[in-house]
Amino acid sequence: MINLLSLTPNYTSLYYYIVLIGAGGNGGYTVQRLTKMMSAFNNVPSFLMIADPDTVEEKNILRQPFIPSDIGLKKSEVLAKRYGGTYGLKIGSFSDSYMGSIQHFDENIL
Repeated sequence: MINLLSLTPNYTSLYYYIVLIGAGGNGGYTVQRLTKMMSAFNNVPSFLMIADPDTVEEKNILRQPFIPSDIGLKKSEVLAKRYGGTYGLKIGSFSDSYMGSIQHFDENIL
């Protein structure tokens, strides 16, 4: 029988740097779960970067984790401030544009 505990590496220090791309329907709820876990494991240093250039629109309110006062603001910035402040975590946001596909790259760069 294999003792799985003996296979666990003995780390002297860990640091988790998580990058989440997309803060809409799936990404927004992922931020909620990740920050809850990061808060629960507060003895493990970590940083979350949320990347999404999109802004909150009225149509997002019913199906994404935003409220009416968020309309017009960048999704990544709203979530970083909300959950970073709530749990006292290091959360950054990146709201500049990024290329979503090779086709987008070809159309805009080449």
